[in-house]
Amino acid sequence: ARAERDFKRRLNQLATEVQALYEPVLVGGAQMVRVTNRQYEFLLDPAVLNIMASALTAMAERIFLEGGPDNLWYSLEYVIPAYTQGTAQQIANLGQQSPVYRASRPNIAALIQTPAYQRRIGYLRARQFENMAGFTGDVVKSVALKLSDGMARGENPRTVARSLAAEVRGQQYRADRIARTEIGNALRQARMDESDQAARELGIRTMEMHVSAFSPTTRPSHAARSGTIHSHEDQRAGWAQGANSINCRCSTVSILVDANGNPETPGVIERALQVKRRMLERRPELAE
Repeated sequence: ARAERDFKRRLNQLATEVQALYEPVLVGGAQMVRVTNRQYEFLLDPAVLNIMASALTAMAERIFLEGGPDNLWYSLEYVIPAYTQGTAQQIANLGQQSPVYRASRPNIAALIQTPAYQRRIGYLRARQFENMAGFTGDVVKSVALKLSDGMARGENPRTVARSLAAEVRGQQYRADRIARTEIGNALRQARMDESDQAARELGIRTMEMHVSAFSPTTRPSHAARSGTIHSHEDQRAGWAQGANSINCRCSTVSILVDANGNPETPGVIERALQVKRRMLERRPELAE
């Protein structure tokens, strides 16, 4: 919720700046034309429109790409803390199951300074910057299209300027989706990344048990997967398929397995399946 409010604040800031940028130029570069309906003809030099487009891009990047690739506001305030939280959860989980792992990771402070962990954070930063750059570019594009449409229809220049601001604020649904999806992704990714690292460094074998949130928005396919175990590759592939990761509140629990892939703590899986059965009895619409 806090990330969604932050996006809303930034969208409102951009909307206000966009209207202030475009309204005086549009008003000054339009004249009334006598047609059936009240219409305007915009007499703006293409060079002026190009300058305005560059100013729009600069404003959007200043607001949404604040901090740049290494210190992007969204990464620092939301995604990296979620990744750190997921890592800490995994340290506690695997430490309970494996004395070897517990000895190698007494606490998260012993891990976060390692080169391997810092590389993982670097990949995370790069991914989030690319995501935010894509979102920023899409916002700019949507404003440009709204401007072209309003000018082509000869709308009142002040109406056009207000519509540009509304177009910016209308991106809130996409911002909310990013906030919900990427923070959840960071939590899940941290757990599996740490399992992968433990496998490489310590030879610890784990599989992922899918755990459905059984929230009001849970999809039947996600509920069906709850309590089942999968390889890391299969679990990642499942989330990467279609829109499976978007707005998903599911999680995973890493389970130690023996050389044959059999869980060493089957009771954990049985308890998850019991929860699943109870939830499906209460919410039969989730049963596929």
